[in-house]
Amino acid sequence: MSKNFISLIRNESSLNDFSQLTTKYNVSGDVLVGIKELSRFGTLDVREISAFVKKIKNLKLRPILVWDVLQTEDRFFKNKELFKSLPIHEFTRIRVQDPGVFEFIKSEYSWMEIELILETGNHNTAGLLKWMEYGGQELKKMILSLEIPKEKLKEMLSELKKLNSQMEFELLVFGPILLFYTPRNLLSALDGKDHLSSTRVDEAGFIRASGTSEESPHSGFPLIENLHGTFMFNTKDHSLISEIPTLEDMGIEHFRFDTEILNSNENLTPYTTFFENVDLSHLTEDMIQLLKDRSVRPLIKGFFQINKSDVLFTKLKNRKIERKDQSYVGEIIDVERDEKLCLWIKAASIKSVDKVFKIITPEGKEKLLTLNSSNTKNLSGEFVSTLIPGEYYLIPYQSGITVKSKVYEHEFIQSK
Repeated sequence: MSKNFISLIRNESSLNDFSQLTTKYNVSGDVLVGIKELSRFGTLDVREISAFVKKIKNLKLRPILVWDVLQTEDRFFKNKELFKSLPIHEFTRIRVQDPGVFEFIKSEYSWMEIELILETGNHNTAGLLKWMEYGGQELKKMILSLEIPKEKLKEMLSELKKLNSQMEFELLVFGPILLFYTPRNLLSALDGKDHLSSTRVDEAGFIRASGTSEESPHSGFPLIENLHGTFMFNTKDHSLISEIPTLEDMGIEHFRFDTEILNSNENLTPYTTFFENVDLSHLTEDMIQLLKDRSVRPLIKGFFQINKSDVLFTKLKNRKIERKDQSYVGEIIDVERDEKLCLWIKAASIKSVDKVFKIITPEGKEKLLTLNSSNTKNLSGEFVSTLIPGEYYLIPYQSGITVKSKVYEHEFIQSK
């Protein structure tokens, strides 16, 4: 099969732009049609579908219906009824993720060609082979995880092709990396609070915000909340554009571009602009740098070169709050602004509380705090002169000290 580009498209302007991209590189194109009730990031209304699909076909592109939302029992029942009301014969294929939806389409609409999303939890050949076997003749394409390293991916594709040489495979080559999803509405629950000072609601009704870690200096995680829940993404986007020839040699024919998920209409760079003066067949270092410069976020290849997730754990660890045993006392576990701090003793007994303690915050800032038997209390409100391991103590509040700050002995207070 010839090379094929795929993209989730939300409006006619983006549709025309994507059509120009496929024409530029002389490839076929699939348009992912996302109805807001069935698609995690779709925004189309059911009433718009027929007209939109017609426009897709007029541009010689293929419309693919997306049904990739998490399906609880109640929601599944409602969405099955919605699905039955759609002009499903107008779509080339349907794209599913939930096993229940897969079974429903396979058994009730066996004439439909299915594309199965296996981007999460499917990292071994045995599992993929089982899905292929179960899918039978209705399953036409498998969307693979971007967490599989290049050499392992090559090996897996070889095995999969042996079982079914006609099976098609797709991989994300440009777009955001989903880190976390919950069906809960986490952003709207914080509406009006300081946490959401940077939030906005886009033209599709998506709440967009930026997240910051409380345990490390990392910040800028894109957040989206819509009717399906809350999504958090990596601060960097995934890009295997320069690896497309290598992926083709492995047997992957379908390459997905997810530019519309994190970029609303007002800050979306058109494909024609993004790929201007870029020859995907003969990419040079200058062209690759051009794409990096045009990208809204930094670009990475993720796990493609090698899966170093085990090595990266040490990098993810916040060294600034990592325990140092020398003179270690314990940890701040609660802060009541302008009132008090709660100190959990995690080391040996402190025989005399009359000391200066050094406190290191998660940001790496160092603070000094003087304790004595007249400002340190146990949870019963009694003043204490010693600190016992495993116990909790209330100590004076000091600005800048936050939860997870580490506490160390600094020096004794010299008695006069």
